Amino acid sequence: MSEATPPPAGPQAASSSSAPAGSPSQAPGALPPPAPLSSAALLRGYLLTLAVCLLFVFFGMRPGYSVYAWLLLLPVLPWLLYNLVRGLVHPAERRRRLPKIALWVLAVAAVLGVQNHNESAARSQADAVLAHVNEYHARTKAWPAKLEDVGLDSAALRGKWRIAYRTAGDGPPLLSYAAPNMMFDAYHYDFDTRSWKYESY
Repeated sequence: MSEATPPPAGPQAASSSSAPAGSPSQAPGALPPPAPLSSAALLRGYLLTLAVCLLFVFFGMRPGYSVYAWLLLLPVLPWLLYNLVRGLVHPAERRRRLPKIALWVLAVAAVLGVQNHNESAARSQADAVLAHVNEYHARTKAWPAKLEDVGLDSAALRGKWRIAYRTAGDGPPLLSYAAPNMMFDAYHYDFDTRSWKYESY
């Protein structure tokens, strides 16, 4: 007659007996799942993301200051990638990570849309000035001394669109406008090639 094997004694037995019934088993050495954040911590994270996004939008939509917006975005890109990976790998974290990514996607899309509009609007205004100058030259065989000679307000054009015009002796005048999305760059019109030239300083 075989003798019954006694139950194992020691730390293993104590740990196995103390585990609550129905709790999921965890592999040795595995990291515990991340603890859920409180509502206050979630709100602080969203507010911080919103504040940085608004700063990015503020610089990105201001003519001549967009370079600072993209510089601000550079250190944010690794953080966005980290949040995206964490949200995809850990479904429990998606609720607090993916909305931040969506907020940045909207901010970048808005800035790109405004910058594209600014570029198109500035070129349209500069082309309108150029048309007035060329019409004056075709009619009088001379270049206007100032934009007021063709019925335009040079101060208003300079203030809103940063369009500059001045004569250059007997040759064609100098017509330029500042690049809307760069602080020091500009477009100059070449009357010989009849095209706008981009100049970076």
